[in-house]
Amino acid sequence: MSSEAGEENNYHVDPRLILNALEKIRLANRLPHVGDTALCEICLGISAQVLRGNYYPHMANLWDLPISAASCSFCSLVEQCIRAPTAVNHDALDFAGALAIAGIDENEVTQLLIRPDENLLDLCFVRQGEVEEELLTTSTIRLFTDSLSPKSIEEIPVPLGMVVSLVPNLSNIGDLVKTWMEDCRLRHLECNAPEPAVDARLPTRVLDIDQVRLTGRLRLLHTDYIPGKYIALSHSWGGHQPVKTVKSNLNARYAGFPLTELPRTFRDAISVAVEIGIRYIWIDSLCIIQDDPDDWKREATAMGDVYLYSYLTIAATRADNSEAGFLGPRSFTQTAKLSSATLEAHDPTARNIYACQRRSFANDVDSGPLNRRAWVLQERVLSPRTLHFTKNQVYWECWQYHQGEDLEYQYLGVMKKDAYPVGLSLNSLLRSTPALSSHLSRAWWQICSDYSSFNLTFQTDKLIAISGLVQKLESQLHLTYMKGAWKELLHPSVLWSARTEDLEYLPLVGAPSWSWASRKGPINFMQLYDYDPVVNFAIYETDGTLSSGSLVVRGDLEKLNPCLRLSGVRWSDPTKDQTSFPPELDYFATRYRVVQSYIGEVIGWITLDIEDESRTDFADLFWVLVAKDCYAHEETENSTTTPEHEVEQRHYCLLVKEDENGLYKRVGVSSIGGAQYFDSCNESVLIF
Repeated sequence: MSSEAGEENNYHVDPRLILNALEKIRLANRLPHVGDTALCEICLGISAQVLRGNYYPHMANLWDLPISAASCSFCSLVEQCIRAPTAVNHDALDFAGALAIAGIDENEVTQLLIRPDENLLDLCFVRQGEVEEELLTTSTIRLFTDSLSPKSIEEIPVPLGMVVSLVPNLSNIGDLVKTWMEDCRLRHLECNAPEPAVDARLPTRVLDIDQVRLTGRLRLLHTDYIPGKYIALSHSWGGHQPVKTVKSNLNARYAGFPLTELPRTFRDAISVAVEIGIRYIWIDSLCIIQDDPDDWKREATAMGDVYLYSYLTIAATRADNSEAGFLGPRSFTQTAKLSSATLEAHDPTARNIYACQRRSFANDVDSGPLNRRAWVLQERVLSPRTLHFTKNQVYWECWQYHQGEDLEYQYLGVMKKDAYPVGLSLNSLLRSTPALSSHLSRAWWQICSDYSSFNLTFQTDKLIAISGLVQKLESQLHLTYMKGAWKELLHPSVLWSARTEDLEYLPLVGAPSWSWASRKGPINFMQLYDYDPVVNFAIYETDGTLSSGSLVVRGDLEKLNPCLRLSGVRWSDPTKDQTSFPPELDYFATRYRVVQSYIGEVIGWITLDIEDESRTDFADLFWVLVAKDCYAHEETENSTTTPEHEVEQRHYCLLVKEDENGLYKRVGVSSIGGAQYFDSCNESVLIF
């Protein structure tokens, strides 16, 4: 899910945690450093006193910055921040191109000011002229110090942090993980079982890596479900997995085999597990017999539990496939060392002050290659703790917080407990705590919306890849899941729409046309809070089973009044539009058509699963009423309206069409401002 929107939420990791981690690494003489870097005369003037001021005049003419950046590390950092890509997965811009996007012309003199903003530095671009005009301000530079102090950590004006090394230091990562883990297991209710002292049972098979350091060999172990701690690997197959367990090599796997047989991503994960001190690791392609359909089905069904009960999940977030690995050099960003400074007059300790580009959990993790993979969604949600290896640094994520290897502990963005229903945490599931079903069910629509945009190698896995989450939600909500819909929450389950691209029908998934699981492509659920379900709209199992053709809904057909017309295709973008339309689809950009009266009044909208912009004839469409939403008008002192005029009802409908076999199938969704706009067909039909 995208999490940049939550950057304003100032969640704080306990700063004493950072102090302990830094002290442990410093005592082992493993603290990464940036040597004394060349600074220009302007940047040499950036002192601790300046950092407590309002503005610091940097470049009198912004266009001189690239020249100074060639020999000054801080100017180079500023240039790098200006040229940073404007969107995830985009390449960095050239300097002139970046400023052009900001509306800064090369022929205009523009001053660069540095403005301290708590522990950040804002870059302010000010056009010089008769009237100074601030064009743009970006908060992209972070300040920190790795110099410890006898003072209370809360009193240090520049926060503690750590320089991120070009190549991951496994020993440092091990120390950080142990620090995070200790804090998590002691203080985080959501992340732990009600009886945390009792180890979970191991999955059916795990890899025993106890002898890897001594012999370079490991073995597959059939566990008989004995208790123990294990690490689970979350990774991308990359379309092809050359190393796996099959019937023909199963005995050889049990006997033991060399680590060198494994692809780099697997070897890297085992190296991390060994460093942390965990004996067992679970890797799907090695612990499930890939050519045994019965074993695969049984283990795939239990995969949710594998991640839920793991001690830690290692996520190869930066790796596109099993050969890529994740312990190689990172996408190194400039870290500039400013002049060592005394931060407080009564504390004479001179400290190293560093400046670096702020790293983003949302960009590095949420938009990393791994988290575009559909299978990974349930792995990430159900794992109590995940260690993400990204292109920029390592991140810890649990239900309480996330934190990077750089040890920044403020402005971390949306936390897991805000992005996903906390009712799916280990503690909630094991205690079977009564969850707020409205919160959990609404969170489910958001999960499905995110999931619909992720990648699946085999579309037939669409329902399987999320089955672990479904099982857990069923146990919490006490609902019945039917091919992508909750039987007891049928009405909101079917009110989903295409976003901005056509949805491909997936007949092999076995889901009915009204289920989101029957389509390939990103969808969006209507944002409904108070609605009245239509009683006549109901789900049926035509032959008593849940086979692909048996699950149908019944509803009453309506035709749109012929005096109404549909507009051409329009587009909304909630990130840019001040007033988003359609209002029920305000989370994602949407492609839609408005429904207009003969005088041009907008009385509703439709979205079609497959759109033809040249289409003008919609006579073959039928409306099936699913739910109503009521908005009461505000009463005034002199109001003489009767009760029936005080309520306006919106009607939420499926759009259906009769196919060549005479079966009604869903083709879209709609919202209309009242029953008066329909002509009843006096016919109830089944929708397949």
